[in-house]
Amino acid sequence: MIVKLKNELYNMLNNSIAKKYIKSMTILNPKYVKVCIEEDDMLNIREWACDELQKKGFDETYALTNEGENLEELIDIFIGK
Repeated sequence: MIVKLKNELYNMLNNSIAKKYIKSMTILNPKYVKVCIEEDDMLNIREWACDELQKKGFDETYALTNEGENLEELIDIFIGK
């Protein structure tokens, strides 16, 4: 499956254990990349993002951090695929 991601989200995946699920990547423009991910691996990425959100997605007042917002966006992207 082909998914369009903001560079920031792609970098988050690529700099984590989730990078093993990315089969290929194409730069679309300075803000977006296109990645190819197997459909079975999309669930794995979503599970990884959910785990990471619990670990480091909130600050000490339980407000969503910038990283938490990015993780929620990844969860939303991969939930409906």
